[in-house]
Amino acid sequence: MTTLTEELRAFGGARGADDFGIVSADVYEAKVPNLQKPSTTAPGMRSIIAFTKHMMTGAFATRDIPVQSLNSHYAIDQCERLSFEIGEWLEARGYLAVPIPPEAADMDLQRSPAGTLDLKWVCEEANIGQVGLDLNFLSPGYGARVYLGAVMTDAPLDPTPPRGEELCPGMKCGRCAVICPTQAVPLKASQGAHLAAYRGLNKRNCASGAERLGIKPLYLNLEKLVTASPVPDVDRVVDHRYWKEFWQSVNNKLGAFAACLQGRCSRRCATVANWSQWGESDSRLILTKDAFYH
Repeated sequence: MTTLTEELRAFGGARGADDFGIVSADVYEAKVPNLQKPSTTAPGMRSIIAFTKHMMTGAFATRDIPVQSLNSHYAIDQCERLSFEIGEWLEARGYLAVPIPPEAADMDLQRSPAGTLDLKWVCEEANIGQVGLDLNFLSPGYGARVYLGAVMTDAPLDPTPPRGEELCPGMKCGRCAVICPTQAVPLKASQGAHLAAYRGLNKRNCASGAERLGIKPLYLNLEKLVTASPVPDVDRVVDHRYWKEFWQSVNNKLGAFAACLQGRCSRRCATVANWSQWGESDSRLILTKDAFYH
């Protein structure tokens, strides 16, 4: 007899989820050190459904950073669609469902804005991949080239068992740390330490490189304008390219984020799953598999 969990997994796969897993809401909540807990948003949830959606490999074949970042948003849009469809599927069967926004930040959860749930940890606890050295989530099928989604529900679903495989070699690789232009990724660890003991990210440093058109650069630019002496020429400021690009990013997400030198950490990640389909010197890709090992 097919169980509810098996039916839901089949539905998620048919609708486009690449990896699909489940973690008990209570088990996950017990491990969360801040307010990004299931009960903060919706008490009474029993399960968290986690899934991934890959971005196009072809997005890495362009040097146009805004175009590449837009491809990231396309994948996020698919995560939002999947979250709602999974929620509808559950509610049609009499359960409650709470789709979790993959992008939204809640200013009340902690001092720095945080998502409703920290989806990378949800996905790791749901055993569909691993959080790597640079805190990028790694998928068995697509490496770091995935975006994440989650749905909380009061349905009694079966947790996904551990995969029993390590996807990130940590300091044995360290490409993401060495290549990071803002030194946001750990470069040192104790001899023999497990990845979980030293993986991390300096979020301030990371944001300074990755959020070319994010909220922090906007604050900094406005601060410079307000405090500038002598007062800058108004026409020159108003007509600056930055404001046009910012408007475009707000309007259609082109270049809005994920614009850190074409995602250096993701591109150089040792978990280059599925690159083999392109071959080691495919001329269609600006950075082929060989480039990851230089």
